[in-house]
Amino acid sequence: MVGAFAPGRVLNPRTARSQLMGGMLWGLGQALLEGTHMDTGQGRWANASLGDYLVPVNADAPDVDVELIEITDNVVGR
Repeated sequence: MVGAFAPGRVLNPRTARSQLMGGMLWGLGQALLEGTHMDTGQGRWANASLGDYLVPVNADAPDVDVELIEITDNVVGR
């Protein structure tokens, strides 16, 4: 998975990459694994506890590459 971002002035590239990577992996987990299922017989959520809730772990994550693109913004931050 590759993400290219132009977040503006980055004070700590390592922290910025970690935050952006976390957002990418959260989106992957949200799209592929997370969800709630309704038990129509009982009229309640079937996976109401975190023990039944699927979330991605390290083994589920692909290789992630985060690129920070530096641009000069002549409009904002003058």
